Amino acid sequence: MKNPNSKSQIQHWKVVISALSGILLSLAFPNADLGFFAWVAVAPFFVMLFSANKRTAILYGLSFGFSYFLAVFFWLTSLSRWIGPFAYLAWISLSMFQTLFLAAFSLVAYFVVKRYGLGLISSCTVPLLWILTEVMRSRGEFATAGGVLGYTQYDNPMVIQIASLLRVYGVSYLIISVNFALAALIIFKKDRAKARPAVLFSCCLLVASLTFGAWRMQSPLVKDPTKEFRIVIVQPSFDQAYKMGPTNSMTMLQDIASMTGSTLSFKPHAVIWPETAVMGFPQRSPFVMELLSRTAVSAEAFLVTGGFFYDSGKFYNSAFSVSSSGYLSSRYDKEHLMPFGEYLPFRPLLYPLLKSTGYVDSDQSPNPSPLPLYVGGRRVGVLICFESLFDNLAANRAKKSDFLLTITNDAWFGSSAAAHQHIMAGPFRAVENNKYFVQVANSGISAVIDPHGRFVAKSRLWEKICIEAIIYPDIAGR
Repeated sequence: MKNPNSKSQIQHWKVVISALSGILLSLAFPNADLGFFAWVAVAPFFVMLFSANKRTAILYGLSFGFSYFLAVFFWLTSLSRWIGPFAYLAWISLSMFQTLFLAAFSLVAYFVVKRYGLGLISSCTVPLLWILTEVMRSRGEFATAGGVLGYTQYDNPMVIQIASLLRVYGVSYLIISVNFALAALIIFKKDRAKARPAVLFSCCLLVASLTFGAWRMQSPLVKDPTKEFRIVIVQPSFDQAYKMGPTNSMTMLQDIASMTGSTLSFKPHAVIWPETAVMGFPQRSPFVMELLSRTAVSAEAFLVTGGFFYDSGKFYNSAFSVSSSGYLSSRYDKEHLMPFGEYLPFRPLLYPLLKSTGYVDSDQSPNPSPLPLYVGGRRVGVLICFESLFDNLAANRAKKSDFLLTITNDAWFGSSAAAHQHIMAGPFRAVENNKYFVQVANSGISAVIDPHGRFVAKSRLWEKICIEAIIYPDIAGR
């Protein structure tokens, strides 16, 4: 006689396996940083999903997605230092919201496989559905590109060259295709011939991608000495609590200026400081502007740094440049603000609850039509903080610039995985746009990345360092 609970027990274990699959996939991201896991970790979830029914398909998707995003976004809990238990609420809420996208993917993928089986049509369609999910959750006011699967291959230059054609989502497609083929092999373990279309499709994709990657990386970056652009990156590594001290702003600026002075023998064209290196409003402080001007004149270079600006009654998180003559020459205002960090959604409802955590009584403003910075005859496409995670923003900047620059302050997140996950986007932005990508972070990780997605220089987290590097903005990778 059959156990009447056997069916529910099987579904229970499938839920557990789906959750474990999500956790395994999260290990492909920092801090574990086991990128190889991405190629196999989704397969157990697919095995559960493709044996599901309509109701359990959603259940397995919720289980997989929630465990995955909880692990990937765990770095959000580091904000408890600043906002207490609200950090855990934000972590869980964001994970739940992102999970809804994977639940929708699971339901649609289930119907595709039910209709077409695990053959060639499903092999093509299921990875496409996955990347559509990634694109959708990377757009809009509450968008986040965290957990995009392609980023797990950031340190594998040959694989990521297909991003020059398909952006980071092309790498995600390739990874999901391999996982789909592995799931088909597991499901058809007694008749492997049925898995052949999926396996052949993924193998062809993999071979084609690696061949293209090898070809592109063999194309030399022609480095014309007459067009070199010498930069100095300053990573001061100030703890966020120290940065927020009301009497520390000038001391920090003096320390950064002193670090800059030690690099002048390099004769840079540009010196770059991180986001909010200027904690106040430079246009309102003669002392700050005098120090910035003196630093730029002494270096005989343009100085790029982050600070805040009031303009026409609006408050901006900005990057600005000071010319080698000591004058403010150009400014970029952040376009995509971070909800809850730089502005408070549903402010009338939430501000009374969160006021005690330090929220100010007004929001920063976005600039929907930002301009590039002009630095030493070069146009610099700026992305402030987590803007670098958004491929569409970077592509818009790249059209009007000679190289891409991210300035950031990830000290808010301490020694968590946030900074490590942030720099993963850098190689993709370089490859996608065929330009050098530079990231300058207060506490790390700072880096210079060439158009093939290779690290030219890279700092460690919480390392106090100046990085001297030469880039070639004119070559555009060819």
